[in-house]
Amino acid sequence: MEATNGGNRVLILGGSFAGLYCTQVLHDTAKKAGTPMPDITLIDRNNFVLFTAFLPEMMSNQLNPLSIVPAIRRVVGGRNIAFHQTEILDIDLSNKRVTTGKSVFEADTLVLALGAVTNYFGNESFEKYGFPFKTMAHGLRLRNHIIDCLERADRSKDEAERRRLLTFIQAGAGACGLEVMTELREFLHLTCGKAYRNINFHRDVQLILAEGLPRVLSGMPEACALAACEKMQRRHIDVRLSTFVTGAAPAGWNWMGRTGSRPTRSSGSLASKPTR
Repeated sequence: MEATNGGNRVLILGGSFAGLYCTQVLHDTAKKAGTPMPDITLIDRNNFVLFTAFLPEMMSNQLNPLSIVPAIRRVVGGRNIAFHQTEILDIDLSNKRVTTGKSVFEADTLVLALGAVTNYFGNESFEKYGFPFKTMAHGLRLRNHIIDCLERADRSKDEAERRRLLTFIQAGAGACGLEVMTELREFLHLTCGKAYRNINFHRDVQLILAEGLPRVLSGMPEACALAACEKMQRRHIDVRLSTFVTGAAPAGWNWMGRTGSRPTRSSGSLASKPTR
Protein backbone atom coordinates (compact mmCIF):
# COMPACT_ATOMS: atom_id res chain seq x y z
CA MET A 1 0.00 0.00 0.00
CA GLU A 2 1.24 3.48 -0.86
CA ALA A 3 1.89 5.26 2.42
CA THR A 4 2.78 8.91 2.96
CA ASN A 5 3.36 11.07 6.01
CA GLY A 6 1.03 13.82 7.13
CA GLY A 7 -2.62 14.35 6.37
CA ASN A 8 -2.39 16.14 3.04
CA ARG A 9 -2.34 13.31 0.51
CA VAL A 10 -4.07 14.19 -2.76
CA LEU A 11 -4.86 11.38 -5.20
CA ILE A 12 -5.98 12.46 -8.68
CA LEU A 13 -7.50 9.87 -11.01
CA GLY A 14 -7.24 10.78 -14.69
CA GLY A 15 -4.33 12.40 -16.48
CA SER A 16 -6.10 14.38 -19.17
CA PHE A 17 -6.66 18.16 -19.12
CA ALA A 18 -8.73 18.35 -15.92
CA GLY A 19 -6.46 16.03 -13.93
CA LEU A 20 -3.24 17.65 -15.12
CA TYR A 21 -4.56 21.15 -14.52
CA CYS A 22 -5.57 20.16 -10.99
CA THR A 23 -2.11 18.77 -10.22
CA GLN A 24 -0.37 21.86 -11.55
CA VAL A 25 -2.60 24.35 -9.74
CA LEU A 26 -2.34 22.52 -6.42
CA HIS A 27 1.43 22.32 -6.66
CA ASP A 28 2.07 25.84 -7.97
CA THR A 29 -0.39 27.53 -5.58
CA ALA A 30 1.19 25.88 -2.54
CA LYS A 31 4.68 26.78 -3.77
CA LYS A 32 3.75 30.40 -4.42
CA ALA A 33 1.96 30.79 -1.07
CA GLY A 34 4.75 29.11 0.87
CA THR A 35 2.31 26.67 2.47
CA PRO A 36 3.10 22.98 3.06
CA MET A 37 3.29 21.16 -0.25
CA PRO A 38 0.57 18.51 -0.65
CA ASP A 39 1.66 14.99 -1.46
CA ILE A 40 0.19 14.73 -4.98
CA THR A 41 -0.23 11.44 -6.84
CA LEU A 42 -1.62 11.24 -10.37
CA ILE A 43 -2.89 7.98 -11.91
CA ASP A 44 -3.83 7.25 -15.51
CA ARG A 45 -3.81 4.12 -17.67
CA ASN A 46 -1.96 6.04 -20.39
CA ASN A 47 1.37 7.81 -20.02
CA PHE A 48 0.32 10.59 -22.41
CA VAL A 49 -2.35 13.27 -22.66
CA LEU A 50 -4.31 13.40 -25.91
CA PHE A 51 -5.11 16.72 -27.56
CA THR A 52 -8.51 15.55 -28.79
CA ALA A 53 -9.14 18.77 -30.70
CA PHE A 54 -6.45 17.68 -33.18
CA LEU A 55 -7.80 14.18 -33.79
CA PRO A 56 -9.48 15.23 -37.09
CA GLU A 57 -6.18 16.62 -38.39
CA MET A 58 -4.43 13.40 -37.38
CA MET A 59 -7.11 11.40 -39.18
CA SER A 60 -6.60 13.42 -42.36
CA ASN A 61 -2.81 13.02 -42.15
CA GLN A 62 -2.23 16.73 -41.57
CA LEU A 63 -0.58 16.01 -38.22
CA ASN A 64 1.72 13.23 -37.05
CA PRO A 65 -0.05 11.15 -34.36
CA LEU A 66 2.92 11.55 -32.01
CA SER A 67 2.63 15.34 -32.17
CA ILE A 68 -0.73 15.37 -30.33
CA VAL A 69 0.16 13.04 -27.44
CA PRO A 70 2.79 14.69 -25.19
CA ALA A 71 4.00 12.54 -22.31
CA ILE A 72 2.35 13.24 -18.96
CA ARG A 73 5.73 13.27 -17.23
CA ARG A 74 6.91 15.94 -19.67
CA VAL A 75 3.81 18.08 -19.04
CA VAL A 76 4.27 17.75 -15.28
CA GLY A 77 7.87 18.88 -15.68
CA GLY A 78 9.99 19.35 -12.56
CA ARG A 79 7.04 19.54 -10.19
CA ASN A 80 7.08 17.22 -7.20
CA ILE A 81 4.20 15.06 -8.46
CA ALA A 82 4.19 11.25 -8.44
CA PHE A 83 2.75 9.72 -11.60
CA HIS A 84 1.71 6.08 -11.97
CA GLN A 85 0.65 4.51 -15.26
CA THR A 86 -1.74 1.76 -14.24
CA GLU A 87 -5.31 0.54 -14.66
CA ILE A 88 -7.82 1.49 -11.97
CA LEU A 89 -9.66 -1.61 -10.75
CA ASP A 90 -11.78 -0.32 -7.87
CA ILE A 91 -12.63 2.98 -6.18
CA ASP A 92 -13.74 3.01 -2.54
CA LEU A 93 -15.19 6.51 -2.18
CA SER A 94 -16.09 6.14 1.49
CA ASN A 95 -12.54 5.30 2.53
CA LYS A 96 -10.83 7.22 -0.29
CA ARG A 97 -9.00 4.10 -1.33
CA VAL A 98 -8.16 3.13 -4.91
CA THR A 99 -7.10 -0.31 -6.07
CA THR A 100 -5.02 -0.47 -9.25
CA GLY A 101 -3.14 -3.06 -11.20
CA LYS A 102 0.01 -1.98 -9.37
CA SER A 103 -0.99 -1.32 -5.79
CA VAL A 104 -3.55 0.18 -3.43
CA PHE A 105 -3.49 3.95 -2.92
CA GLU A 106 -5.04 5.87 -0.03
CA ALA A 107 -5.66 9.59 0.13
CA ASP A 108 -7.02 12.38 2.29
CA THR A 109 -8.44 14.08 -0.81
CA LEU A 110 -9.61 12.08 -3.81
CA VAL A 111 -10.12 13.87 -7.14
CA LEU A 112 -12.04 12.11 -9.94
CA ALA A 113 -11.13 13.40 -13.41
CA LEU A 114 -11.76 10.24 -15.41
CA GLY A 115 -13.49 11.87 -18.38
CA ALA A 116 -16.39 10.37 -20.29
CA VAL A 117 -17.20 7.63 -22.78
CA THR A 118 -19.03 7.72 -26.10
CA ASN A 119 -22.80 7.74 -25.66
CA TYR A 120 -24.55 5.44 -28.13
CA PHE A 121 -27.98 6.25 -26.66
CA GLY A 122 -28.75 2.55 -26.27
CA ASN A 123 -28.33 1.82 -29.98
CA GLU A 124 -26.38 -1.43 -30.17
CA SER A 125 -25.83 -1.17 -33.94
CA PHE A 126 -23.97 2.13 -33.49
CA GLU A 127 -21.69 0.56 -30.91
CA LYS A 128 -21.05 -2.50 -33.08
CA TYR A 129 -20.66 -0.95 -36.52
CA GLY A 130 -20.09 2.78 -35.99
CA PHE A 131 -16.82 4.60 -35.52
CA PRO A 132 -16.51 6.54 -32.25
CA PHE A 133 -14.02 9.39 -32.32
CA LYS A 134 -12.66 10.12 -28.88
CA THR A 135 -9.30 8.41 -28.39
CA MET A 136 -6.09 7.99 -30.37
CA ALA A 137 -7.07 4.38 -31.07
CA HIS A 138 -10.42 5.60 -32.46
CA GLY A 139 -8.71 8.10 -34.75
CA LEU A 140 -6.21 5.55 -36.08
CA ARG A 141 -8.93 2.97 -36.59
CA LEU A 142 -11.04 5.42 -38.59
CA ARG A 143 -8.08 6.57 -40.69
CA ASN A 144 -7.10 2.96 -41.45
CA HIS A 145 -10.71 2.21 -42.41
CA ILE A 146 -10.80 5.18 -44.80
CA ILE A 147 -7.52 4.11 -46.41
CA ASP A 148 -8.79 0.55 -46.73
CA CYS A 149 -11.91 1.85 -48.51
CA LEU A 150 -9.71 3.86 -50.86
CA GLU A 151 -7.52 0.87 -51.63
CA ARG A 152 -10.50 -1.35 -52.39
CA ALA A 153 -12.23 1.33 -54.45
CA ASP A 154 -9.09 1.99 -56.47
CA ARG A 155 -8.93 -1.69 -57.48
CA SER A 156 -12.64 -2.02 -58.22
CA LYS A 157 -13.90 -1.93 -61.81
CA ASP A 158 -17.51 -1.63 -60.62
CA GLU A 159 -18.63 2.01 -60.48
CA ALA A 160 -21.46 1.24 -58.05
CA GLU A 161 -19.08 -0.62 -55.76
CA ARG A 162 -16.62 2.28 -55.79
CA ARG A 163 -19.38 4.70 -54.86
CA ARG A 164 -20.56 2.41 -52.06
CA LEU A 165 -17.05 2.15 -50.63
CA LEU A 166 -16.55 5.90 -50.81
CA THR A 167 -19.81 7.00 -49.21
CA PHE A 168 -19.17 8.35 -45.71
CA ILE A 169 -21.81 9.51 -43.23
CA GLN A 170 -21.15 11.71 -40.22
CA ALA A 171 -23.95 11.54 -37.65
CA GLY A 172 -24.15 14.87 -35.86
CA ALA A 173 -23.38 18.36 -37.13
CA GLY A 174 -21.94 20.02 -34.07
CA ALA A 175 -18.50 21.64 -34.09
CA CYS A 176 -16.72 18.28 -33.85
CA GLY A 177 -18.88 16.71 -36.54
CA LEU A 178 -18.21 19.54 -38.98
CA GLU A 179 -14.47 19.42 -38.35
CA VAL A 180 -14.33 15.66 -38.88
CA MET A 181 -16.28 15.93 -42.14
CA THR A 182 -14.26 18.84 -43.55
CA GLU A 183 -10.94 17.16 -42.70
CA LEU A 184 -12.18 13.95 -44.31
CA ARG A 185 -13.19 15.92 -47.40
CA GLU A 186 -9.77 17.56 -47.69
CA PHE A 187 -7.99 14.23 -47.29
CA LEU A 188 -10.09 12.55 -49.97
CA HIS A 189 -9.86 15.53 -52.32
CA LEU A 190 -6.06 15.56 -52.11
CA THR A 191 -5.60 11.81 -52.58
CA CYS A 192 -8.29 10.83 -55.09
CA GLY A 193 -6.97 11.03 -58.65
CA LYS A 194 -3.41 11.40 -57.40
CA ALA A 195 -2.34 8.70 -54.97
CA TYR A 196 -5.45 6.76 -56.05
CA ARG A 197 -5.50 7.38 -59.78
CA ASN A 198 -8.57 5.28 -60.57
CA ILE A 199 -10.82 7.30 -58.25
CA ASN A 200 -12.50 10.52 -59.33
CA PHE A 201 -13.42 12.61 -56.31
CA HIS A 202 -16.49 14.30 -57.83
CA ARG A 203 -17.75 11.12 -59.50
CA ASP A 204 -17.09 8.48 -56.84
CA VAL A 205 -17.04 10.15 -53.41
CA GLN A 206 -20.18 10.97 -51.46
CA LEU A 207 -19.99 12.76 -48.10
CA ILE A 208 -23.18 13.02 -46.05
CA LEU A 209 -23.55 15.11 -42.90
CA ALA A 210 -26.75 14.10 -41.08
CA GLU A 211 -28.20 16.25 -38.29
CA GLY A 212 -31.42 15.57 -36.41
CA LEU A 213 -32.01 19.25 -35.67
CA PRO A 214 -33.11 21.78 -38.32
CA ARG A 215 -29.68 23.48 -38.37
CA VAL A 216 -26.01 22.74 -37.90
CA LEU A 217 -24.02 24.10 -34.94
CA SER A 218 -27.10 24.32 -32.75
CA GLY A 219 -25.13 25.79 -29.85
CA MET A 220 -23.82 28.73 -31.87
CA PRO A 221 -25.42 31.87 -33.37
CA GLU A 222 -27.59 31.30 -36.41
CA ALA A 223 -25.28 33.37 -38.63
CA CYS A 224 -22.43 30.94 -37.86
CA ALA A 225 -24.68 27.97 -38.63
CA LEU A 226 -25.76 29.42 -41.98
CA ALA A 227 -22.19 30.26 -42.99
CA ALA A 228 -20.99 26.77 -42.02
CA CYS A 229 -23.81 25.08 -43.91
CA GLU A 230 -23.10 27.09 -47.05
CA LYS A 231 -19.40 26.25 -46.80
CA MET A 232 -20.18 22.54 -46.48
CA GLN A 233 -22.36 22.64 -49.57
CA ARG A 234 -19.70 24.51 -51.58
CA ARG A 235 -17.35 21.67 -50.73
CA HIS A 236 -19.81 19.13 -52.12
CA ILE A 237 -20.83 17.83 -48.70
CA ASP A 238 -24.45 16.70 -48.64
CA VAL A 239 -25.95 18.32 -45.52
CA ARG A 240 -29.17 16.63 -44.43
CA LEU A 241 -30.98 18.51 -41.68
CA SER A 242 -33.87 17.13 -39.62
CA THR A 243 -32.44 13.71 -40.43
CA PHE A 244 -31.79 11.10 -37.75
CA VAL A 245 -29.37 8.22 -38.28
CA THR A 246 -31.29 5.39 -36.63
CA GLY A 247 -29.06 2.38 -37.19
CA ALA A 248 -25.94 0.94 -38.78
CA ALA A 249 -25.01 -2.37 -40.39
CA PRO A 250 -21.89 -3.87 -42.01
CA ALA A 251 -22.98 -2.72 -45.49
CA GLY A 252 -25.33 0.15 -44.79
CA TRP A 253 -27.02 2.59 -42.49
CA ASN A 254 -30.57 3.64 -41.67
CA TRP A 255 -31.83 7.16 -41.51
CA MET A 256 -35.16 8.81 -40.87
CA GLY A 257 -36.05 12.22 -42.24
CA ARG A 258 -38.67 14.59 -40.95
CA THR A 259 -41.34 13.25 -38.63
CA GLY A 260 -43.41 10.61 -40.38
CA SER A 261 -40.82 9.63 -42.95
CA ARG A 262 -40.05 5.98 -43.50
CA PRO A 263 -36.61 4.71 -42.51
CA THR A 264 -34.31 4.40 -45.51
CA ARG A 265 -31.18 2.32 -45.89
CA SER A 266 -28.12 3.39 -47.81
CA SER A 267 -24.61 1.99 -48.12
CA GLY A 268 -21.58 3.63 -46.59
CA SER A 269 -19.52 4.02 -43.45
CA LEU A 270 -20.83 5.53 -40.24
CA ALA A 271 -18.87 7.81 -37.95
CA SER A 272 -20.72 8.48 -34.72
CA LYS A 273 -20.85 11.89 -33.11
CA PRO A 274 -17.92 12.49 -30.75
CA THR A 275 -18.75 12.92 -27.07
CA ARG A 276 -16.56 15.41 -25.26
